[in-house]
Amino acid sequence: MATSKFGNLGKRAASGAVFVLFTMVCVWFNEFSFLFAFGLFMLGALHEFYSLNGIKGSPFYILGLTGGLALYLFNGFAMLHFVEMKYMLFMLLWLIFSIITATFSGAKKPFADLGTMFLGIVYAAFPFLALQYVGIEYRTGNYNFFPVILFLILVWANDSFAYLTGKFFGRTPLAKNISPGKTWEGSVGGFVGSLLIVLGATQLFTDQNPVDMFVIWFGASVLAVIGDLSESRIKRTFHVKNSGSFMPGHGGFLDRFDSLLLSAPFLMVYFLLIKA
Repeated sequence: MATSKFGNLGKRAASGAVFVLFTMVCVWFNEFSFLFAFGLFMLGALHEFYSLNGIKGSPFYILGLTGGLALYLFNGFAMLHFVEMKYMLFMLLWLIFSIITATFSGAKKPFADLGTMFLGIVYAAFPFLALQYVGIEYRTGNYNFFPVILFLILVWANDSFAYLTGKFFGRTPLAKNISPGKTWEGSVGGFVGSLLIVLGATQLFTDQNPVDMFVIWFGASVLAVIGDLSESRIKRTFHVKNSGSFMPGHGGFLDRFDSLLLSAPFLMVYFLLIKA
């Protein structure tokens, strides 16, 4: 029994290390490896969302994956100034084709499936697109890996500090009907722990904008927790523990990136509209 427990712990640690290493290297290497990695993660998240909602195997599953990927790539290459943003209007052809498919589909609830497909794009694909605006400067097309890596470190640090604080000091449920294991004490521990890291980062990386760092911290701590609860609510709705199983001991793509659901769109607004 003990051997099995340590074996599972070993698998969890190994898969987690490989995932972190792969993600960090792709973000650090260049803008293309960054787009590749998170495009891959986005497809995995979309697959899990559609599988949970029962449209896997239908035409809307394929349409959702291809539409999400096309939107992600169009935006990414437009951000890098390889194509003009106006060409994203070609996505209207995908929209028209999707509606035609629903109209002539033999499914029992074709427009409900179509709605699920669109919701998947908004919920599981758009946050990955929004993250592009954290690493790529919209006006110049220049890529900076630092804010993306800081965001990921703060998300993971917030999760770790929240888990440890909640484990030893947690008493007050944060959202008992959604995620019974989360506590207010754990959440505060996550906020404070990640805040200490961003305070240290402002002292170490003086060439980076400190305001950007604190905005990233807000997204990676406060909004990430709400995104986590949102994904937990979906899993409770479908009575599943994990959204998938691509990482042994960690769950699926949605489990790993639930923190992006609200935080990445928030950061997109900041970097695109407020900072610009």
